[in-house]
Amino acid sequence: MEARRYPTFGQELYLRETLKAAATLVDTGLRRGVSEIIAASLDHPSPKTRARIAAKLVQRLRSGAAVAEDRPHFLRLLTGIGDMSVRRDLVYYATARADPLVGAVAAEVLYPVLIESATPRGTLRDEMAPHRAGLLLTVEPIVPMDFLLRYAGRVWRYGSRRSLLLALRILRQVGIARTVRMQGASGTVEAIALSPHDLSPAAFLWCFMDEFGRSVPPTTADRVERSRFARVFVVPPSLIDVRLDQAERGGFLRMRNMAGARRVIPVLTAGEAVERLLQL
Repeated sequence: MEARRYPTFGQELYLRETLKAAATLVDTGLRRGVSEIIAASLDHPSPKTRARIAAKLVQRLRSGAAVAEDRPHFLRLLTGIGDMSVRRDLVYYATARADPLVGAVAAEVLYPVLIESATPRGTLRDEMAPHRAGLLLTVEPIVPMDFLLRYAGRVWRYGSRRSLLLALRILRQVGIARTVRMQGASGTVEAIALSPHDLSPAAFLWCFMDEFGRSVPPTTADRVERSRFARVFVVPPSLIDVRLDQAERGGFLRMRNMAGARRVIPVLTAGEAVERLLQL
């Protein structure tokens, strides 16, 4: 992988600021000059800092939908739904798309190790052995921090420690991961473990519509179980199955056996799904 796939970035999650910016975009639209409007509403003392954060917030909110015509629906859901856990999930989804390093850490390192009990692509199982991190025993799946830094440098050709640590900070802020410190043979070892977390039904539905809503033929259930968004949220296939069943019962999706596969068929467009979610 080339390093340019994962550019450096310097912004945190900025949940409160993102929600405020989303409300502005609902009113103004994603038009030229909207970053200046958002920058003026920020309370950071430096004009350059306000401009930089505003530009990032707009980039992230644009990234909440893969297709430009669905961006207003994303903003409508983000600002219209009252459940803060849904809003946080949606902000994280947009952030992981806009800053792909965040999604890569979750999907390409944490998911295989912490969900699949496998090794990330391009590594050998021995590289994840506890003794390689100076640990004799671990009681839960972990990703040693040193392993992540080495992996990024060797497999991704990525060397910004600051951006990697910031990506992990965002994963902690949304409750997906946590940092653990354990005593190893040569001192304290820092590692990443999974935090108990969920993927809210409304956020699941948006992610499904964004990733698979236009698939022809309709996608299969097993592809949804191991979708990019499932990996980015670091949630197991069992949770995705629960969310699929809930979405079918709610009339958002229809499951059909077609050509030997269990297909997932959207019943509504993204806009229609958002309007129904906001009425629940």
